[in-house]
Amino acid sequence: MSSNNTSYCLSNGNVIFTNAIAPNLDVLIRENKIFAIQPHQPTGITRYIIIDATDKYISPGFIDVHIQGCGGADFLDDSDDALETISRTSASGGTTSILATTTIRKNDNEFSHLKRLKKVVNQNIGGAKIIGVHLEGPYINEKMKGGFSTNFVKKQSVKEFKNILDILGSDLKMITLAPEVDKDFKITKLAHTQGIIVSIGHSEADYELTKKAFESGVTHVTHLFNAMRGLHHREPGIIGAALTDNNVSVQIIADGYHLHKTILKIIYKLKKRDKIILITDGTAPTGLKEGMTFEGVGGTIKCEKGAIKLKDGTLAGSALLMNQMVRSLINLADISIKDAIYIASIAPAKLLGIDATKGSIARGKDADITILDKDLNVIETFVEGKRICNASFSSHKIAT
Repeated sequence: MSSNNTSYCLSNGNVIFTNAIAPNLDVLIRENKIFAIQPHQPTGITRYIIIDATDKYISPGFIDVHIQGCGGADFLDDSDDALETISRTSASGGTTSILATTTIRKNDNEFSHLKRLKKVVNQNIGGAKIIGVHLEGPYINEKMKGGFSTNFVKKQSVKEFKNILDILGSDLKMITLAPEVDKDFKITKLAHTQGIIVSIGHSEADYELTKKAFESGVTHVTHLFNAMRGLHHREPGIIGAALTDNNVSVQIIADGYHLHKTILKIIYKLKKRDKIILITDGTAPTGLKEGMTFEGVGGTIKCEKGAIKLKDGTLAGSALLMNQMVRSLINLADISIKDAIYIASIAPAKLLGIDATKGSIARGKDADITILDKDLNVIETFVEGKRICNASFSSHKIAT
């Protein structure tokens, strides 16, 4: 890993901007920022380490707002080793920023894993930076628990949520909850006043309740279509409400298991790309070889044939790292590389309100960059100008 003062020239690459891909450009990194973007200069670049990006894409680093774990680790493991493993494995898939997505056990009153996360937010832990926490539950509908066990499902507790706020403060960036569990939208309204993104998920809310939730501060939907009431022609539910509200953004898992390719195409046609957020929904087996088993929030999980499932067949996250998810989205939804990258980078940056510094390649922004080959395999990843991994990085080998 480089020091903060190392300067790089990413040479002669195809730079993916928000609205175009421009060939034969050099991207200069200095003091953790993008210092310049200029036509390729074959000679004359001095005081920079040259990284040859010929015939490759220079892409903004990906931002994953929904990842519970990867590389054999989970945020609930509550260890420094787990945090480093998730950080480095995420970076091997081109991700430079993550929301540490986790939940609360029924019998947990200490929240030690949240206290550990608080200490590492925006710190250098070896790979992608944890820029905040996404609390998925525990105030969800047991009937729509998906990959969670009942041990991670709780009734509404404003007191408990205030305790969580005392621990995480402004580092709690998002909470997923079921509005039918959040009576009178008490947690929704409290979170909203604190600037926290409130998302509907693991819910069987109908259309009318969903619309009331939007009016009360909900602006986001967690893994659209999954773990929620289905779309019906007489009861459109959460899905219908979200797809027809221009102020609401939605998460998608584009691995080919969670959503049919036609559903992805429908979402892409109905929602502006600013409001579509690509996620991995990664769990411990994500990024590893098939067949390895781990204990997750719903029991034993294993990756088989590209899908992570519980023993009963319930989906329990995606097996793909973000570069693989981008590639899958392009293939399934038949969208451009430019738009797929947008949905994985600047769209989540806008959601989080950090698009002034992250999410796109522009002069003065943080040098969060991934270099991809023509098949979207990760060649290099830079996090705020630090060279985190390249093609010889061990976790990258596992993930490709």
